[in-house]
Amino acid sequence: MEDKLDIRSPEDWYRVTTRQIVQEGGSALIGNYYNWSRLNALKAIYPEHPWKNDSPDVHKASKFWQSPHNLRVLFDDVAKQLNLQSKEEWYPITRAKVLEIRSDAKSALRYYSGSMSDALQAAYPEHEWLPWRFSRTRAGYWDSQDAQKRFFEWAASQLGVSSLDDWYSISGVQIDNLGVKYLVEHYYHHSLPKALAKLYPEHKWDESKFLFRTKEFWKLSKQVTTPPADSTPESGMGNLREVIDRVCQTKGIDPSLLPSDELYNFTSQDIIAAGGSSPLRRNFDSSPAKLLKTLFPQHQWLDWKFATLPRGWWADLSNQRLFLDWVAQNVFKFDPLQSWTAWYDISARQISSAGGSRLITLHGGSPVQLLRTVYPEHHWKAWRFKQVPSGFWDKIDDTSLRQYLDEISQELGLLDLNAWYRVSWAQLQQAGAAHVFLRLGGVRAALKRAYPNEVWDEERLSQFATSGAALKIKAASRRKIYDVLLRIYGDASITEDFTVELDGIPYTFHFYLERSKILIDLVGSSSGAQRNPASFAATANGYKYIQITSKRSYTDDRLKEMLT
Repeated sequence: MEDKLDIRSPEDWYRVTTRQIVQEGGSALIGNYYNWSRLNALKAIYPEHPWKNDSPDVHKASKFWQSPHNLRVLFDDVAKQLNLQSKEEWYPITRAKVLEIRSDAKSALRYYSGSMSDALQAAYPEHEWLPWRFSRTRAGYWDSQDAQKRFFEWAASQLGVSSLDDWYSISGVQIDNLGVKYLVEHYYHHSLPKALAKLYPEHKWDESKFLFRTKEFWKLSKQVTTPPADSTPESGMGNLREVIDRVCQTKGIDPSLLPSDELYNFTSQDIIAAGGSSPLRRNFDSSPAKLLKTLFPQHQWLDWKFATLPRGWWADLSNQRLFLDWVAQNVFKFDPLQSWTAWYDISARQISSAGGSRLITLHGGSPVQLLRTVYPEHHWKAWRFKQVPSGFWDKIDDTSLRQYLDEISQELGLLDLNAWYRVSWAQLQQAGAAHVFLRLGGVRAALKRAYPNEVWDEERLSQFATSGAALKIKAASRRKIYDVLLRIYGDASITEDFTVELDGIPYTFHFYLERSKILIDLVGSSSGAQRNPASFAATANGYKYIQITSKRSYTDDRLKEMLT
């Protein structure tokens, strides 16, 4: 700035304004360190120069503001324009606000080093001003222990502290909330006990009684992993145990029974309320789990049972495996090493209910993805799970599809590929595979894709096309037709999802009326009704075949007419 503003001697600084310093990038410097006082900054940076309160040009104006009367006239006018009704209303008023109303207040405040509190104190000496209630205090104000003690005496009246011992139940946060965070933070390293011991040395303080204590009280290193050899009440671990005992009292737990599973429910808020804020934050990363495991290392801890876990705990694959191994043995009752296929019968909801909600969410809600990640040594077959990943059947590769069809073949007792001609939709439904084939475009499409080298008989596979489409009819539509048939024929004459072998090929129909030998297929619309291999085979074998449009409403008489 000296080069840019052509400052050749200290005297030249008198013509530089605070605004110019800010414009040149010095806002943080003059604001944070010198309370916006240019003169205080110059005195600190160039202490060898005998600085005057102002330049010779404004010295006359400075003398004018030495008069309390002149100051009072100034501030009375500002108060009138701001409609201030009492002296208390001055506290939130900033220097900038005053200068908006009276530009000549600049020289008045300059005389008092930019301090609103000092200027108002000079103007209204009869009023007891509290400098810390202003938006800014004068630079160096808190250096005085008298000023600090004055604040604490005022704070006592605000916090209901009637005796020095009452300070034991006051936290540093309560002091911060009074707007003087800087005092305890800067002069006493965030320690309220240190501040009180310094300001009231005549009192015999017992730090163990403070709700919020110093780091030295706990006697713990920054990274504690094991407890110290001694565990007497005077040691850091002894003091931690005192905090946990206090939490137990709050929750109605007998401390003599610790450690117990009830510790899993202890939260950060519980420990902080009992006075353990400092060690919890400094030594245990705000993790109750880390604190309790250090305090009771002999206990067999199951980390996932804690109400709150250390950050990133679930992201560790070793922790995920530890949890799944334990859940398999203790909740689902199977050996995760010898009987790992038992996981196929476990759903995402079951894993979540066992305490793994965060874990299953981490893997997109998919047991398949979870188990493939945690147990990569096993060859997991997604279709065997209760819940397959979203879109799995739409993306299944040919190899996996063939493996799936091979398993279905074994389940249905098919000895070779030709046996697929004798499979009915009813069998596929019973095996839980009908919906899968529908997703794959039908049995014909799936078989051709999985076994591309096999020469398939299109006619013998055609029964799957008709019956497969029929399976898509909504249950509600089926029920409506069934109710009408029931009123006409009675329960004994009606068979649902009837499978019959016609000319060596199994066909499945929605209904069979035994008394009349009528086979009924439902179709979605009248446009879907058509002659098909099932109808020809039924007629050729002495059955009457009827297609009914499921979306229509039928009266008893109308349906009876169709059937006869």
